[in-house]
Amino acid sequence: MVRRAKERRSRNKYEKVDQSDTGRRYPDTLASLCMVFEAGEEGEDSTNKKGPTMSQTIRQPIVDKLRASDLMVRECLSRDKQHMYVLVSASEKRQKAVAEIMGERGLLKLRLRQQDRDGKEQRNEGAWTPFKQHLQPLYEPSSEGSLFSSGQQLEILEFILNGDDERAMGPQLCLQPKPGNKPLDQLIEDQVIMQWFRMHNRGTRDFLVQRWALQWRTMQPIEAIREYCGEKITLYFVFLGYYTTMLWIPAMCGIVMTISQVFSHFTTGSMDNPWVPLYCCFICVWAVVFISGWRRVERTYQYEWDTLTFEDEEEDRSLFVKNKWTIEEVSDFTGTRRVPNEFWRSVALSISAVVVVCFIAAVITVVCALALVKFRLTQQFEPYALAWLGKGIGQNFECPSIWSLYICVVNILKH
Repeated sequence: MVRRAKERRSRNKYEKVDQSDTGRRYPDTLASLCMVFEAGEEGEDSTNKKGPTMSQTIRQPIVDKLRASDLMVRECLSRDKQHMYVLVSASEKRQKAVAEIMGERGLLKLRLRQQDRDGKEQRNEGAWTPFKQHLQPLYEPSSEGSLFSSGQQLEILEFILNGDDERAMGPQLCLQPKPGNKPLDQLIEDQVIMQWFRMHNRGTRDFLVQRWALQWRTMQPIEAIREYCGEKITLYFVFLGYYTTMLWIPAMCGIVMTISQVFSHFTTGSMDNPWVPLYCCFICVWAVVFISGWRRVERTYQYEWDTLTFEDEEEDRSLFVKNKWTIEEVSDFTGTRRVPNEFWRSVALSISAVVVVCFIAAVITVVCALALVKFRLTQQFEPYALAWLGKGIGQNFECPSIWSLYICVVNILKH
């Protein structure tokens, strides 16, 4: 395979994507990762007799390494002929070999098939277990028609390209990346590639658009989202759905509260009534119930998706590792770990505390100012028997639009 890559480089030929032939040669079930290179001055014309362009000289070693590591590579020139897209995929055989390595490290698990008493297979009911090639018939395939979902395939691709394990026989794109950088990120920092990103699976994307993005009356297809986006991102949408559902309770009570305030205004001339403090107490109780309910929902999905150890597997953020004030600490109990410098950490916390206190004081000032405006307007209109008008105008200053404008201004100042 290395010999074939050298022959292609010597002939200065590059495989182009034929749209009419793509579906046959590269099945839709294979996920792809895209690496963006800068195109040459001649628009990557392989018939140029002057020799390879500078961009070809930079890109070709990368492409050769990818092909030599048994990866499927396609090159596609952008419409404006300014960028060259290199699409990288892995065959199912290659995926299985790497998935077993990732399974040994607890990075990839598949769901086992589950049957009921009648022998009918039940979807999304089996237990999760690390992948083993000799147990392949026991695993439940994804809803996309392949053994691994598109999200898992992309994780396998990144595992190969980033060289996380020598047994995966990655292409070794970068010999010695800087601390906090993966090889793909190091290529961007070294300006070898412009960017890299995951490609959409067109079929799954269209399904999620129709059944999820454009639907608001049906339940979220949580399992389909999990297969496509992964457990971490899907858990956020689970929370969003739970939060939106729970908001119906205070929303309905708020409508009743507003009606009672309007009725109180017409009968007593004041928007205040005994239901206001009761509604405030109800919101406090609702907040406690909401948090405890979310903890139960979160735990349910953590057990169902076997993600209880996600926090233990998290790595330090790249920006934290690259920070010059981050130091390595050696402990007899935890081993070597990265920790922030205590002095500069204290300085950062002090500055953050001062900023937070200033913004809290600003909020209190705005609330007091609005209350003062409302009180002054009422005093001005009271001699003319129009106190209700002054209260109404003052009430408008406390409307959500004013607060939305205030929030936007504060966000601008914060950034």
